[in-house]
Amino acid sequence: MKGLFIRIDPTLDRELTELCRHEGYKKSGVIQKLIRDFLQRKRSSQDSVRAAAEFGIDTTLLSQNLQKTPTERLRDHEQFHTFVSEVRSQGRKK
Repeated sequence: MKGLFIRIDPTLDRELTELCRHEGYKKSGVIQKLIRDFLQRKRSSQDSVRAAAEFGIDTTLLSQNLQKTPTERLRDHEQFHTFVSEVRSQGRKK
């Protein structure tokens, strides 16, 4: 088995140590499980996008939006909301 060195906040380490002692876990076992779960979630989300693409769904916009920061996505949402409001107001005028 390969070793791994990580830096961890002292408070977080103390909480983890206490929990492991109380529950009978080893810290390394808990960390390995967290890493496995993280990797599985990442694989699962990638598999879903891949399955959608294979089904024939265009995932280009999804991929592009996921590359944006949350701030950029919020800005895009606000611009779209402004556009929809303007279209609605023009429809009411006629």
